[in-house]
Amino acid sequence: VIFMFVCSPVPAGAVPAFLGAEGGGAVSVGGRGGQVIEVTNLNDSGSGSLRACVTASGPRTCVFRVGGTINLTSTLYITNPFLTVAGQTAPGGGIFIKAPLVAQNVVTIDAPAHDITWRYTHIAHGFNQALLNQFNSTGDSPGCNFCLFAGAYSTIFDHNSTYWNMDEGLGAWRDFSNSLSNVTFSYNIVGEGLRNHSTGQLLGGSFAAGMINIDLHHNLTMNNSHRNPMVEVAEMRHVNNLTYNNLTRLVQLQPCCGITIKNDFIGNIYKKGPLNTGPNGTNSHEYFLTGAQS
Repeated sequence: VIFMFVCSPVPAGAVPAFLGAEGGGAVSVGGRGGQVIEVTNLNDSGSGSLRACVTASGPRTCVFRVGGTINLTSTLYITNPFLTVAGQTAPGGGIFIKAPLVAQNVVTIDAPAHDITWRYTHIAHGFNQALLNQFNSTGDSPGCNFCLFAGAYSTIFDHNSTYWNMDEGLGAWRDFSNSLSNVTFSYNIVGEGLRNHSTGQLLGGSFAAGMINIDLHHNLTMNNSHRNPMVEVAEMRHVNNLTYNNLTRLVQLQPCCGITIKNDFIGNIYKKGPLNTGPNGTNSHEYFLTGAQS
């Protein structure tokens, strides 16, 4: 007998973001039907840069005519909807987005942005001692590598790698009433956090009751501290993910704001590594559950 576990299918009649897209974000429109903007250099900003494309208005698709490392000096902050970043078009070894000088998130998708399709890039924060000192003294977050905030609905983040993070690798946070639903994180590598609080995925927020139809599927999370993931959202699915070598709490389900969270865990593999010296399944290093679950 062969069992096949899949995420929520694309609704009948809907056009998928790309062939094989699955989960809540699978019907992201992205930049379909809009202009094609060429990324022709590795500059932080200016004509021909990735920043110029992602911050442009109207439906757009970023295609790369150059491969290599983009060293950001500030957050790649995206507020305009209908965007496709097609990292698979980059020649050579692809596109590596690095941001050791950035004091917050590397990439932020925020309202009114929505319908974002982001594929085939490498995103890394990198170590910053001054930022770490600030975090230790004030408690401010050093930021995550790829973050969605309220309003960034219908987003799919697929076939990327995100690492060298000083806080979360991936985040989706809804602290305002704008919609944050219909999201997919698929076939990504989230790993190699740089410090004891470098974590995998954080999903939730004070308006988490409206965070529904969210999928984590076929991701590899490895060599991080905890939050692999941490979930406060109302409804989501975790399908066929592999988590390896967490330091402390593996999966955290802790709803806020009086909601009951509904999570499906299907076909996942959790493998202990040298960071975790506790026995699997017998201590708080593995699962942290609070509040109402169903």
